Amino acid sequence: MLAILLQLLPISRLLFTNPFSAAAGPGTVFQCIVGASILLGGYDVVSGASTVITSPREAVGTNSASFYYRITAGPEVPNTYSATPLPPGLACNTKTGKITGAPTQQGVWEVTLTASDHGDPARTCTALLALTIVAGSGSAGTSILTVTTTGLGTIVPNLNGQSLVVGQTYNMTATPGDSHVFSGWSGDIVSTDPALSFVMQSNMVLQADFIPDPFPAVEGTYSGLSHSTNTVSQESSGFLTLTMKDDGAFRARMQLNGIRHTFDGQFDAGGNASATVVRPNASPLSIELRADLTNGTDEITGAVSDGTWEAALRADRAAFGTGNPSPYAGEYSIRLVAVPAVSQGTATVTVDTKGALRLKGVLPDGTKLKQKTSLSKTGDWPLYVPLSNGGCLMGWINLGSGLPADYEGQVIWFDPDFPGGYQELMLSGAP
Repeated sequence: MLAILLQLLPISRLLFTNPFSAAAGPGTVFQCIVGASILLGGYDVVSGASTVITSPREAVGTNSASFYYRITAGPEVPNTYSATPLPPGLACNTKTGKITGAPTQQGVWEVTLTASDHGDPARTCTALLALTIVAGSGSAGTSILTVTTTGLGTIVPNLNGQSLVVGQTYNMTATPGDSHVFSGWSGDIVSTDPALSFVMQSNMVLQADFIPDPFPAVEGTYSGLSHSTNTVSQESSGFLTLTMKDDGAFRARMQLNGIRHTFDGQFDAGGNASATVVRPNASPLSIELRADLTNGTDEITGAVSDGTWEAALRADRAAFGTGNPSPYAGEYSIRLVAVPAVSQGTATVTVDTKGALRLKGVLPDGTKLKQKTSLSKTGDWPLYVPLSNGGCLMGWINLGSGLPADYEGQVIWFDPDFPGGYQELMLSGAP
């Protein structure tokens, strides 16, 4: 019967009368100390000490390695345990207080340890554990990747918030939403390529930026010239025609030194594009382009190089059409006078209401001239005519601010028979 009472009574002292003791008189009370202590509101009624968590308040584990930690408390013995939050890969046994597993993420956690009598708040004690998980020898470790976006677009796969292996390569692709374009990656990596391949770093942050599509306002056909800014050279002098779509994709044709080259590409959200043109029996051409997306100039500028020479490039958009007639429409008679004046050629230029220009005439030596191109919104005309003898006629001409207006300009006449390979011509006349 005594054994049963010891299991049921919620106190650690039992008081009873011993009627069989000769030394004690009737009614004498004896105390029997029960050896097992029972948790009672976090207080030991035997010793008078409060029950507290006694296990260490700091612990260190190794990423991807076996981990062990046990919650202990005293002087009472709890029967329910918890530990939160824990690194991924670790778990707490609620009956034994053992924290085991293999962590999969590096970092520092502030873990709340709890010991209680069946979860009764009145019989509960807590403590904080500073738990550090480090990368071990030969272990790359993991870290959480943070990925954000601005504007309208998606990322596939979106690895935001995932625990990734440090040092391992991952891939994500940014896709713009309706009426938007991808502007670029920012954060720990800067790139304009929507397809991003990156090596994971600790606490890495990436951002994909999307902006409203700027290309519908500047789509169209551009025409212009390339020429060296340091020297007069036919090798670097050429004519460019480029057609841009409303998504920034383009296809271009460049005539350089008597040979036509075609290439295509994609302007990024900043208006930048590059291309490489492979030429038979010659070094490749490297072409850099920049479209003005914000200032309303309707221009593409850039440079072209073969590795030996470099030429500046400029092309203007054909700005006129239905509902926007060209103020330069009309017929122009021009003279092409050699410098020094020895002889002259003549030509006729017609411009229609859509800004389309046609040239027909002869050079001072009788060589025929023909060209079809378009005017810019400011009346600039990129004159470029390849000649049958391997030379060409080229230069920028401006038709003035409206009709009637004089126009004038200076152009270069490349001819392999000329001393130095070229001669200057003056254009003059009136519409």
